Amino acid sequence: MAEAMADTVPPPVGDVGSRRPVLETIMAQTAALQSMPTDVKITDFHTAADDGTAILLRWYVKEGAAAGPAVLYLHGGG
Repeated sequence: MAEAMADTVPPPVGDVGSRRPVLETIMAQTAALQSMPTDVKITDFHTAADDGTAILLRWYVKEGAAAGPAVLYLHGGG
């Protein structure tokens, strides 16, 4: 992935609108390379950013698992 990104010019700092599609593409490519266990259920939710953009929230649950603690991961990018 680093080689594929080596020739790209990043959007200007603060240009959130241009950075979102780039990050979404990178995240989709990363997800495609990873296998998901068959006993994990994924549920997608969305919330709105200040500018109205839909932000994906993803909930992973192992089938048959009792409710318990959760981990909240927030990416620090644009």
